[in-house]
Amino acid sequence: MVSKQELIEKEMEEFCRNLGILSARDTDKTVVRVFRVLVQERRFGDKNMGSTELSNKTQLNRITVIHHLKRLNDVGVVEKQNHKYALRGNDLMGLMQEFERERLAMLARMRKMAVEFEKEFDRGLMEF
Repeated sequence: MVSKQELIEKEMEEFCRNLGILSARDTDKTVVRVFRVLVQERRFGDKNMGSTELSNKTQLNRITVIHHLKRLNDVGVVEKQNHKYALRGNDLMGLMQEFERERLAMLARMRKMAVEFEKEFDRGLMEF
């Protein structure tokens, strides 16, 4: 039987995988630990954290934390301000709302581009 804590861990891993931050190379799922601390700090502490503080809280070496922070920043999960990082939005729902807004805007731009591409194909101006 799976405990409630194990179920939550698996769901958090899936959440991170869906965000694009958990890769197959991260066999120890250390990015999940970094992400969880950032979520908790945003939710309960509302503060930005540097790599050293995150390293202490996650008990991971600083180089690993820096690697994960770069990935989280590249994907748009965290914001960097003065060498410190914080989760975007006020909480996970805020992060999801920001991601949803961005994705909808991107899809709208792509839709317009697709219409223009189709017109160009119809005119014979675009070839493979």
